[in-house]
Amino acid sequence: MVIKEYLNGATRKYANPAQFAIYLIAISTFILVQQGYLEKNNESFNRMIDFNDPKGIEVQKAFIGFIKHYLQYFNLLLIPFFALASRWLFRKHNYAEHLVLHCFVFGLLSIVSLPFTLFMNSFGVLRVMHFLLIILFYAYVFRKLYSITIFKSVTKSILFYISGYIIYVLTFSVALLGYMFIHKQITGSIL
Repeated sequence: MVIKEYLNGATRKYANPAQFAIYLIAISTFILVQQGYLEKNNESFNRMIDFNDPKGIEVQKAFIGFIKHYLQYFNLLLIPFFALASRWLFRKHNYAEHLVLHCFVFGLLSIVSLPFTLFMNSFGVLRVMHFLLIILFYAYVFRKLYSITIFKSVTKSILFYISGYIIYVLTFSVALLGYMFIHKQITGSIL
């Protein structure tokens, strides 16, 4: 397993983990943006909740534009939060080693899960399959890396994934609210 060998010091024959993640996430982000993934997902969500407010749709479009411009960075920013969550659950390696682990896994998953991401609707079968793919992939990695049972690796994968996203969303929300507050104080407008 590449990750295990890399963490054990065989770094020369493998790609730099950060470059690996950046390149693969950049490729998948480019494809998602070109295929209009964000717009399609947003329209599908609006139809699902029957959202028709013109002012709200205008704000959503501005937000989607912002997200589209920085999507690659948002995806890359998940890695430190996932590393923190897995470090809490698996104490065998230090935080930097967890960063390496997630650079490899997240980069690879960004490409492998691309077909699911492109064709899923807001809450359809493909979204569930996408989630299962990610959980099973991480369960496989954790099982191989930490020599734990299948049940324990699946359980910890679910806990890790949910806690990583919660940390990410909370941090991002606080940062976004802070930005919006400061921007409103300076310009008088939220956006």
